[in-house]
Amino acid sequence: MSASEGLRIISVTKSLDAYQRGDATISRYFSATLLAGHTGLLLSSLRNQSRLKWNKFAVLAATAHIEALILKKHITPALVAEGFIEVGRRR
Repeated sequence: MSASEGLRIISVTKSLDAYQRGDATISRYFSATLLAGHTGLLLSSLRNQSRLKWNKFAVLAATAHIEALILKKHITPALVAEGFIEVGRRR
């Protein structure tokens, strides 16, 4: 995916976010776009970061409207698998 396509997804997500919260129909049809956009927002907040503690990462995810369970079970493993982030072990 190109950077311009990613920016387009984030832009659509921002515009749909207000509607998604109040309209179940939109939420049903655009959930994948919203999740991709929210993940893009999370990734853009990680730009220029080299190391983060989990708590800060979770706060950034929450700011991007990503719930903790979705973050742990789906988003983090996908970002690790695609090489966007590395998760270290606790010392």
